[in-house]
Amino acid sequence: MSFFAVLSNHLKPSLHGTHSWISAAVVLAILLGGGIFLTRSLLRRAARERLRGKFVQVMPASVIAKITRQPELLQLDGTRRTVSCLSCSMRDFGGLASSFADDPAALGRLLKTVLTPLMDAALERGGVVDRRAADGFSAFWNAPLDDPEHAIHACEAANAMMESIARSNELFAHERRNDGSAFPPIAIGIGVASGEAIAYGFEVHGRSIYSAAGHCAVQADALAGLSVRYGPAVVASEETRNAAERSFAFLEVDKVAGAPHENPLRLYAILGGAAMRASPKFRALQTFHDHIFEMIRMREWGKARALIEQCRKLSGASEKLYDLHLARIAYYEDHGPGADWDGAFRPILN
Repeated sequence: MSFFAVLSNHLKPSLHGTHSWISAAVVLAILLGGGIFLTRSLLRRAARERLRGKFVQVMPASVIAKITRQPELLQLDGTRRTVSCLSCSMRDFGGLASSFADDPAALGRLLKTVLTPLMDAALERGGVVDRRAADGFSAFWNAPLDDPEHAIHACEAANAMMESIARSNELFAHERRNDGSAFPPIAIGIGVASGEAIAYGFEVHGRSIYSAAGHCAVQADALAGLSVRYGPAVVASEETRNAAERSFAFLEVDKVAGAPHENPLRLYAILGGAAMRASPKFRALQTFHDHIFEMIRMREWGKARALIEQCRKLSGASEKLYDLHLARIAYYEDHGPGADWDGAFRPILN
């Protein structure tokens, strides 16, 4: 029934009475107030839907739900945060893509099968997906909402990604290309680093971007690329390890610096969660690694080599990692690292 019909019916019993006009005014105020409330509700709902549409593919549903209720939590102008960044990339992507030159549709199926659950693993653990590419993506934690356990959640996502790629490779065992050949197994590298960053957002060509810029984001990308050297696919920075050590099995794998006078970085492989960390096999491996790197820093090359040979026999050992360090030891024996050496490997400059 329209507003005028309601008003007319209300006035019929006593059209000429003062009480009728007072009542009409009350009815009018109620209807106008209800209309304003409904309009505001519809506008708020529309704003929430626009916000959800902008970030639904890159932010967890729980984060979007909270921001839609409190839009002021999303500071697009930029805010300084301590974050944990994760970078994930497929190894030898150029060679992989070239191998599908005659069957591009199969490559599309492969990428969807690989990347969708990897990104879901980050989103389901509170991460914001950032910088998506054909061969991978990055993600970060502790922005735009507070996440005190951001390093732990990033490491949980990394472990879940390794489980995901194992499942994807099982599926590929039953996939075939146009020529009948099997899909190749996919290897990924993951780097996790924690530190200061600036979280910010903007719109470009109708697309909303929310990102984190800082040294830790660059470092995570570098660690993902370096992971192939060590065997284990997940490599974390020392800052991440310090923040998440109580929940994960971290194993020191290297101490590196990019230039002669650059501060060195200790790198750690993530081998598993709390159960792995508590296992006697991991503790034995960790003790050997501590001794190996101590002997290398003390320039006790023979002792370091002997420890590596013993370590090869332990469960969880990485042949690729030990071959790398044996090659470095051989180089140091022929070319002394210098009197002021800090124990870090630096690229050999010709």
